Amino acid sequence: MRVVLFLLVVCGAARAQEDPDTEVARRHFQAGRIFYDKADYQQALDEFQAARRVRPHPALDFNIARCLDRMERWAEAIASYRSYVASQPPDAEEIRARIKDLEERIKNAPPPPKPKPPEQPVTLLVPPSSLTETPPPKSNKRTVGIVLGVIGGAVVIGAAVAIGLLVKTTVDPAWPDNTGGPHPATP
Repeated sequence: MRVVLFLLVVCGAARAQEDPDTEVARRHFQAGRIFYDKADYQQALDEFQAARRVRPHPALDFNIARCLDRMERWAEAIASYRSYVASQPPDAEEIRARIKDLEERIKNAPPPPKPKPPEQPVTLLVPPSSLTETPPPKSNKRTVGIVLGVIGGAVVIGAAVAIGLLVKTTVDPAWPDNTGGPHPATP
């Protein structure tokens, strides 16, 4: 137990004293490893390349090659595998075999489709302004509806006022009743 504790203290102190580039590269490497384990090879590739830009290391060339290989970007993968093999790693023969496999795959792959020629511009015989559709004429239904609504409302209000005046004049207690005699309330 003391050995483990001692190793943890020593490793922690070593990390605190490592240069900033190594620390940054380690963070990118660890993030790349997490993305690689999740099969997010593009993100992993981006992180491994960021680590390599800060602190080049042959293991990063291998990791970059693996990402490119899995994304079927074989020519780029071959270049990264070759960079890794140049560092003379213990698994160099195995990597050389993978390079050969990828070279064969590229050689036997069907040629990429020919790009389409750019489309020729179309010569118009009719001016472009005549090709656009004219918008349909505006409908006057709404305006007619508003005008009829206003007129109808005015007629209803006028009729109500006229009826009100007629009713008032026939039942007003200050006027004599319709028999022609005095109003019963007058002295």
